[in-house]
Amino acid sequence: MSIPVKSAPKSDPPRKPRPVRSDEERAALEKQWREENAEAIRLENEYVEKHGLPLAQYRLF
Repeated sequence: MSIPVKSAPKSDPPRKPRPVRSDEERAALEKQWREENAEAIRLENEYVEKHGLPLAQYRLF
């Protein structure tokens, strides 16, 4: 009786390299992201101010 042998898992396809961006491009993208997500950030901050950090009771520090 032979034991079945599993084949090695297939690796993920190679990723495309991320484009190299200048400091100005990164700053512009960050500014755009902050503007697009300002409402969500504001709401999350309001929630934390009202209810505290989620799962804070489990923090060890």
